[in-house]
Amino acid sequence: MRNPKTLAVLPRANALVLSLYRSPLRASGKLAPGLSAQLLRSVSSIPWNIAEGAALADPGFVRHLTIAIASANEAEQQIELAHELDVLGADGDWHLTEIVEIRKMMIGQRKSVLRKREPGKRTRGQEG
Repeated sequence: MRNPKTLAVLPRANALVLSLYRSPLRASGKLAPGLSAQLLRSVSSIPWNIAEGAALADPGFVRHLTIAIASANEAEQQIELAHELDVLGADGDWHLTEIVEIRKMMIGQRKSVLRKREPGKRTRGQEG
């Protein structure tokens, strides 16, 4: 178990959520109401899963990180579409870059926890 406030990815994920909630996306909800609602749900679930998983033992944390990574994949596709529809405003490029960086951080955190749990074993996708 760990303190979620010590995880560097959490403030970045929260900042992305806040930025999207403050973006023109919400005002443009009439243009793409389903996209707006789903994007805000998927991106919001990232920090929530990280925080919830942090309170669990390593297997639970890995599971929640995996869910958060999947939500980041989903959110990236939604951000790309919202950016193409020009409903993210001036920060659209930043949102795209930031979701990718957040996902990389979560993948690194997940690999680190898996390595700690099984020293000497390779994690999936690790070459060697």
